[in-house]
Amino acid sequence: MYAGCFLYRWLLATRDLCALLRDEVCLPLHPDFGESGTIYKRVDTAIVLPSWHCAFDGCAAASSGQTGDTNHEAGLWHHIWTGGSHKKTLQQLLTKHSLNESHMQGEETAFTLYNQALAEKERQSCPLVGVATDRRALLHVGEVFKEDNVTTLMCFICGCKNIKHDGFDKLGKEQRKGTIDYRPESHSMLSTILTDADYDRSWRHNLSYKNFKDRFGNAVATDPGMQDGVYEWRRKVRRGGGVDEFLCCPEDVKRGARCRHDDHTVCSKCQIPICNECWDHAKANRHIPRALVNDNFIGYAHRFLVEAKVTWLEATIAAPVFSGLVTYYIEGRPKTA
Repeated sequence: MYAGCFLYRWLLATRDLCALLRDEVCLPLHPDFGESGTIYKRVDTAIVLPSWHCAFDGCAAASSGQTGDTNHEAGLWHHIWTGGSHKKTLQQLLTKHSLNESHMQGEETAFTLYNQALAEKERQSCPLVGVATDRRALLHVGEVFKEDNVTTLMCFICGCKNIKHDGFDKLGKEQRKGTIDYRPESHSMLSTILTDADYDRSWRHNLSYKNFKDRFGNAVATDPGMQDGVYEWRRKVRRGGGVDEFLCCPEDVKRGARCRHDDHTVCSKCQIPICNECWDHAKANRHIPRALVNDNFIGYAHRFLVEAKVTWLEATIAAPVFSGLVTYYIEGRPKTA
């Protein structure tokens, strides 16, 4: 019964591939010519290990070093999948154990098998770690989190901070991994969200400044950022033959190269950061619970609090309503008779 299970077939394929890998798969072969073919195990020395290396037995392929532009995922997988006999070996094992599925790409399945074999092989020994492996790990972290590809952006719709991360997937292909993005390839979808008549209902609930003022305007009537002519939290947009206004967070909005409007207006050609959650709701023409328009506007701290340097305790004492709970308890030795 179990012999026909796909998990058993994966187990057999993993064992077959493990037999083709060398020991200490997480360490490269020795770089010195006199010790070529042996595994480099002196990880307590402060040398720079290759950013990637091949774990197949007898294969000495490895990166030449590590630089700021290194993409070790792409280097390793390019070697395995396009560089020689390894691809054929993986494909033969996939066929032998019937691991190819119609809903899975062959390359993804081969990658999964290779990584499973690495994990299984590594479990058979105690991993060697030291200064060299620590340095390699830190260089991998630096490769992923660089100033150029990791930034914090504020969502145009909900105003929440999110991480924008331009990185690579497991195969080394470029991928947007963050929870927010400008999505330059989605101008047509953005235009639909902002101006299409079919999206009027969700637009009013998610972005309409007029709808917010009608429902919650009294609560923010004295807010400096909500006064007439102030566009700290507003932007104009051309829709329905006229001009309407958003309630939004325009902090990280950028005008595109083809934009011809003023700074208080946005269009589908602008670079508008929208978090993944708001983007998914907006594309599906659904209401966004976290949208600023949905009574989530907070604004800035009152100017008086800053100018008078009001402390938290002073603000708490003066507050007519304070939603908090303070619990006191006393510790001490129990009384003795």
